[in-house]
Amino acid sequence: MTKQELISTLNLKPLEIEGGLFSEVYRAKLKLNSADFPPAFKSETYNASTSIYFMLGADDISKMHSVASDETWHFYCASESGVYISLLIISPNGEGKIIRLGADILAGQRPQFTVPAGYMMGAYIARDGVDSDYLKRNDAWVLMGATVAPSFEYVDFVRGDALEIAKKCPAFASEILKIG
Repeated sequence: MTKQELISTLNLKPLEIEGGLFSEVYRAKLKLNSADFPPAFKSETYNASTSIYFMLGADDISKMHSVASDETWHFYCASESGVYISLLIISPNGEGKIIRLGADILAGQRPQFTVPAGYMMGAYIARDGVDSDYLKRNDAWVLMGATVAPSFEYVDFVRGDALEIAKKCPAFASEILKIG
């Protein structure tokens, strides 16, 4: 299975606001009224949930951003064994954490992780023991999914300012600036 075969088969398109490629594959029919939701929710109505396929390649970065809802990332497969997603999350009070999303559970990778609503997040692909040039030469990629509940709505997407986030979380400043 090649990267191009996946892109074509799953109808993946550029995700301009964040980076990478995506295709929405599910939007729940159940509608929710946001009148009782917290202020971060800006749309009048929401679907109960949405899900997408999401692909990052060696040249892609999921830029620092947040959404109003919890977002669960799911690892599906990678171009080669050992390639995983390095997902950086920053809490509203500036605490940072890196989650490795991948298939090697015994090495500390996880097949899924939920980013709480309002947390900043950003990601790129990695493989222990190799640099980004190796990943680029081998056209490495990771296919994931993301489930958001209540639904993802573009109006709730907040693009993070890397410099401001780095000031808030200096322990992860270099990672934050790398992600952008």
